[in-house]
Amino acid sequence: MLLQLLKFQLNIEYLPGKKIYLADTLSRSYLETPLTPAELNVNDDIEVTVHTIIHVAPISDRMMTVFRDATQQDHTLSQLRTS
Repeated sequence: MLLQLLKFQLNIEYLPGKKIYLADTLSRSYLETPLTPAELNVNDDIEVTVHTIIHVAPISDRMMTVFRDATQQDHTLSQLRTS
């Protein structure tokens, strides 16, 4: 979700619960079994967003190499890459 929101300029303002007139449906409704990425159909969106960031990000080739190497060495991030 954060990757998809990068294209927007957001201003976030905290409101106490008593000032939120409509309850946040997503915070009160949940699924008994989580949906798989295929069911959510998010893989294509994520792939497009990642490629867009890679091509538009103001990062040098050297720093991109450092970033890729660090990602491969990180256990969690390397699992995400193979998922």
